[in-house]
Amino acid sequence: MSKALVINGQHRSGTNMLARLIGSQPNIICMTGIFEMLKIIASMRGVGDKNVIVRENFEASPNVFTEKSHHILRSKLLDSYAGEILAMVAHPHYVGDGSDKVYGLTLNELFAAIPVIANHEPVNDLGGLMSAVGEKLGIKVFGSKWASGHNYANTFLKSPDAYWLEIIRNPYAVRASEELRGGPKTWSNLKDHEDALKFAKSFKHERMLVIRYEDLCIETEKTTAEISAWLGETIKPTELTNPRGGKFVPMTSYHRLDGNSHEIQDQSMSNEIGSLDLERWRKTYTARDMAFLNAAVDFHGLYEKEPVDAASRAYAASRMAKMQAINAVRPIVRGAFNLAGFDIYRSPPKVTI
Repeated sequence: MSKALVINGQHRSGTNMLARLIGSQPNIICMTGIFEMLKIIASMRGVGDKNVIVRENFEASPNVFTEKSHHILRSKLLDSYAGEILAMVAHPHYVGDGSDKVYGLTLNELFAAIPVIANHEPVNDLGGLMSAVGEKLGIKVFGSKWASGHNYANTFLKSPDAYWLEIIRNPYAVRASEELRGGPKTWSNLKDHEDALKFAKSFKHERMLVIRYEDLCIETEKTTAEISAWLGETIKPTELTNPRGGKFVPMTSYHRLDGNSHEIQDQSMSNEIGSLDLERWRKTYTARDMAFLNAAVDFHGLYEKEPVDAASRAYAASRMAKMQAINAVRPIVRGAFNLAGFDIYRSPPKVTI
């Protein structure tokens, strides 16, 4: 059977690079965000934003699919698959290799898997579904890159053909990149980061592997050999290709269009693993920033915390107290506005799927 693979990590942790490394190997396809269950569940519950539910339990109500919702789930899965393929055809940043193929296959070959998605049972067996799609496409591994989906790992891994590859990165680098591109600066977002690190440290499964972004960049041969042994398929260091067969280069927060927070495919950059400076975060992240992250987030022993001076620690304590106070007031303000008939915050409604 074809293997089902999810590559997951926090935003800005190297998931794109890892997905393209895996997807650039023969007989492997790795799509971006396809069948991302947290997005699907958030949509079905009327939340919209998956970040609201990332720390919830996905093996209990309201996040367990009922038979009544199976037809909606199937529709979402079909939309996800077709939408990803069509998006890659028209992607403005991906330059093709001159062929009409996407992920190494023609559109007819890719869309031949639609009946598999339409008829697979049980529809909520995502690992089994991805394996069946891979079989139809004639490949050894069918993968998808997710972000912040770690709490769905246990559910996904119930399929015997499912594999979960988690990538983690230095928390300072992650936060520096997020803030540079205008990402959220909320207490909840910090706790999401902490939860992801806790998962990487404590969750154990024979078909789950955790790798460090830094190890992938510095010890590429060793890390790819580790992935190969775990997955049972050969993964070799190679030049990265995008889904249309052209050159793929890193999508960093330091390469953006002026006035645009979206990363661009800078074709002057190298498309080899480890081509970027791993310490580039130090250019924008201050001692105060590091002190705050030290105080706010438990790294769970996965990374060493940077030493900071007393003044920076005092600033961090004040900043954290303010952020916690704002976080505590939010539910009160939200409740008051809700009573007045206004909805100013997307909180998870008590709607089962």
